[in-house]
Parts: sequence; C-alpha cells; structure tokens
Amino acid sequence: MIPAERRLQPRLPFRARGMLILFPRFVDALLLDYSLHGTRILLREGCAIETGERCALRILSPEGRQLIEIEAVCAYGDTGGYIGLAFTDVTPGVERALRAIYDMNRGSDSMLNRDLCAALPPGAGGAVGREMSVSSR
Repeated sequence: MIPAERRLQPRLPFRARGMLILFPRFVDALLLDYSLHGTRILLREGCAIETGERCALRILSPEGRQLIEIEAVCAYGDTGGYIGLAFTDVTPGVERALRAIYDMNRGSDSMLNRDLCAALPPGAGGAVGREMSVSSR
C-alpha cells in the first residue's frame, strides 16, 4: 500500500546553495527540492539535527549572497546528511519570494502540457518520434 501524500503541494527539483543555522552552528547545505511549505537539503558536513528541532535556512545565490532566510523545523533526518525541513513563521515577503521561485521552476501550464517531441529541434532526439523497424536477413 502506498502511503497518502502528506504534502500540500508537490516539491520541485531546485538546486541552490544554502546555510543551515543551528545556533551557534552554521552548516553549509545544498537544497535539493522544495515547495512553498518545505525543502529537502543535503548537509555538506556531518551534523546532527533532531526531528522537531527548530532552525533557520538561508537560501544563497550562486555568488553566495543571501536571497531568503526562513524559519523551519526538522521534519526528518538521516545519517547520510539528508534533512527534510518544514517552513514555519513564513512572513508575507518570504512567501512572495518562495512563490516566485516556485512558479519560475514549475513553468507555465502551457510548458507543463507541451508535446516534448514536438518541442525538440529536428534530429535532436535521434529515434524519438520516429517508428523504428528491424529488418531480417
């Protein structure tokens, strides 16, 4: 039996640098995916975080500038450094920024419903979209 989806919104793949703040520690992180309600990150160094522990997450630009800082709680963690965070205390400004990033990564409805084969330039897909036959000798 497949467990029911607990998320209010699906997570989208999203790679970005981050900094997990567990006062007094600051731990480098890589964001793997996110939704408007949470994110999954990979910690770059060994760091213990307990389920239910409060923290903050800074999402950084490729140049290392802080884009967003958001309060969170650890929803799950494992020994491999993968951590699930649920966002808490989301301010309207942070919500607008998260929604803009989410919408940009989700794409438009026309992008989501497009015919991928038709979108590829001629010859780019090799055998994609062509019927293949096997001849016998």
